[in-house]
Amino acid sequence: MKRILALLIALMLLCGCGAQQTQEPETIAPETAEKTEQIAVTIPVEEDEGYDPYRCMSVFNRMALEWVYEPLFAVTPAGEAIPVLAESWSVSEDGLTTAVTIRSGIRLHSGAVLTAEDVVRSVRRAMNGSFYSGRFRLLSDMTAEGNTVLFQTEQAYECFPLLLDIPISGEIAEGETENGTGAYRMQGGRLVRFEDWRGADSLPDAIGLSPVQSPQQLRDRFQYGAVTLAMQDPNGDQPLWFAGDFEAWDVPTSTLQFLGFNLQGGAFSNGGVRAAVTYAIDRSAIVAEDMGGYGVPTVLTARPGTPWYDASLADTVSYDPSRLKEAAPSGAQAVMIVCSESAQRVASANRIAEALTACGVSVTVRPLSKADYGEALSAGAFDLYYGEIRLSPDLDLAPILRSGYGGISAYSALSDLCDAARANSGNAYDLQKTILTDGILCPIAYKTAAVYGKRGLPITVTPHLNGWLFENPMEENQ
Repeated sequence: MKRILALLIALMLLCGCGAQQTQEPETIAPETAEKTEQIAVTIPVEEDEGYDPYRCMSVFNRMALEWVYEPLFAVTPAGEAIPVLAESWSVSEDGLTTAVTIRSGIRLHSGAVLTAEDVVRSVRRAMNGSFYSGRFRLLSDMTAEGNTVLFQTEQAYECFPLLLDIPISGEIAEGETENGTGAYRMQGGRLVRFEDWRGADSLPDAIGLSPVQSPQQLRDRFQYGAVTLAMQDPNGDQPLWFAGDFEAWDVPTSTLQFLGFNLQGGAFSNGGVRAAVTYAIDRSAIVAEDMGGYGVPTVLTARPGTPWYDASLADTVSYDPSRLKEAAPSGAQAVMIVCSESAQRVASANRIAEALTACGVSVTVRPLSKADYGEALSAGAFDLYYGEIRLSPDLDLAPILRSGYGGISAYSALSDLCDAARANSGNAYDLQKTILTDGILCPIAYKTAAVYGKRGLPITVTPHLNGWLFENPMEENQ
């Protein structure tokens, strides 16, 4: 956890692109004494983004939703599924059926008791929503039997509970906006404590929601105390500068930055050259300088510290640019494309291009708008690309393979190795070894998000994978 004192400048990002413009601080109306007593914490929200837990893409709104909804499981940074609403689970011998029993007596905000049918309905909503799109592609069926849900998958899936860190909701009545099981429910433009929540009673009675329309407005509201807690991706698109007495906490994510290659032609069609590229990249410098420390360097596509990361394999790779100098064909030239809407990715792409050029492969970086970048990827109009993808918590690489970019889908053996890793979470060595030795992908780092809070808030921040608030109220009451 990073704790940063006041008057130190912290980098914080919102979606958008372009240079930061100087702007006079927004005048913030003072809070009334009564409101100050009732609301000890206020977070930003983007009202236009809505609060559908299965479709909302706003990182701010999703921060609020963590208070409203709870998952069956939370995923630790070490890749472990910890039960929250789940009581127990088991996987069939063939790996095709995962049975999850939910805790009895859990109250929804509507007053009803959470049922297995509510879980089935929630997963179906997630399957059809944009935020969890593709996560459940191997789920063939699910049925509720008493207090247990049976999940049937097309292939063996030992670690299926890792996918069940989604918000669980009850039926939403007409006129209502949500029906979760979390410590707070939405009411009157703020979050109000849910009296039937079974956790600790030390949380504030209410959480304020402060609508923001611009990065500058958020900056001013945080600085002057109208916003006291915010979560953000420090390597998104537009930088913000914060000042004041605050703390910051790292939030691990499953978002991987990597280099992808055109495997079908050009300077990197040779596997030996591609494999040598990974030795020429100074990942530590990228994380420290380009990402401001908000990242975890990795030479494997698995996140360090998870069951899929083989440290002994990773230790075989060290920073050694001479490996690429020896492998690079004479006079090789290449074009690297990168999305221009991320200043960090553009900076990292240029850093890598300079390193590869120094090793004998002259690389030109071509920043493209998001739309043009997508078109170039689909058309194969690149020699290599700087990519970023939010993987599911089990770090399944199937979305990259299915993309087909640069001819990667032709590596059918990788698909088989991904299947083996899903069937046995400890069976990822061959997958990682193949990617590393053939240079099919070149991993760079897993991103880290951040939570910024004014010092002294009555809130405990305990990050989990892709989220900031992990509390298991069952454990507190045992």
